[in-house]
Amino acid sequence: MYGDQLLWNQKSNISISPANATVLFRKGHFGKYLDLVQPFKVHGMLIYNLLKREIILPKCQKADEIWFGLGKDQARFGREEFCLCSGLNMGTLPECFLEKKEVGEDYIWSRYFEDKRPTVELLKAIFKELTATDGDDALKMAYLLMVAQFFRTDEGRTSVLAWLWPLVEDEKAFAHFSWGTYIFDVTFSWLKNAAEKHVKKLRGKDRREEGREEEKE
Repeated sequence: MYGDQLLWNQKSNISISPANATVLFRKGHFGKYLDLVQPFKVHGMLIYNLLKREIILPKCQKADEIWFGLGKDQARFGREEFCLCSGLNMGTLPECFLEKKEVGEDYIWSRYFEDKRPTVELLKAIFKELTATDGDDALKMAYLLMVAQFFRTDEGRTSVLAWLWPLVEDEKAFAHFSWGTYIFDVTFSWLKNAAEKHVKKLRGKDRREEGREEEKE
């Protein structure tokens, strides 16, 4: 069942009819990710070693690209590569989508989380208790869990982001949301910050070594 897959092999008692929630989830933009080998792990050392090989190509490099020198070859990571790898929509983000919106009484927020802090752990716990009669709610929570767990960002590591609650209630808006653009922007910002920190660390090391050389003289 997709409940087990989505929760990265955590024990789950969810039972949803294959005719509704499971099929609908697989038909959506995120359905293909359920077929990844799980648990899915991010190889931090691979990313770190790539960042150490960042190069600057001032004549052709765009603002939303990172280039790496790999031996005699050069490799690029940008929107095009992210789109090809993720298969997610790379359209324009709607204006003011991060603004707080009113939550309706029929929203899953009101039914399950209104008097609670909407943490990812709480969302997991409630998701695991749903039954076949909760198909619509299970589908919405599955979407939220996919965003919170698989597309994790610094701002959404522990709590479900407020702007997601009204979005998940609008099936068409959620399906057409530019997830690729949003996740790429967050990922690219993180990579650039990490690369800049690495450069600063190297510069600090060089200055310390220069200082030692001056002391020896």
